[in-house]
Amino acid sequence: MSEYQCYEFVALDRPLTSKEMSALRAISSRAEITPTRFWNEYHWGDLQADPAKLVQRYFDAHLYFASWGTHRLMLRVPNGRVDATRYERVRRASEPRRHVRVDHAVRGLVDLARSGSARVEAAGCLGGGVR
Repeated sequence: MSEYQCYEFVALDRPLTSKEMSALRAISSRAEITPTRFWNEYHWGDLQADPAKLVQRYFDAHLYFASWGTHRLMLRVPNGRVDATRYERVRRASEPRRHVRVDHAVRGLVDLARSGSARVEAAGCLGGGVR
């Protein structure tokens, strides 16, 4: 059985510029890249970039699924717009990540499934869920 990983990133606040899309193309030659989205699936490899850094620099939301059961959601939100206490109650990851810049923070939620498979067949499940 091969592994499966699906990465999706969505830009909501503003579209990506052609220069930014070119920089993303350098990361992945097979990804679907538009002014508002980066999507790619991997069966034998992995994304050659840190998803949190991509969200910090280009996107507002990121969704990740892997066949071994890992699910990750990252949202870039303006500092002060998320109640840190409520965020800590919601997250269930053993090693959560929070990346902060002056103007915003990237908040991540991770679900590490203990059993089963988590394969996403349809491309674009994040784009329809965040607006």
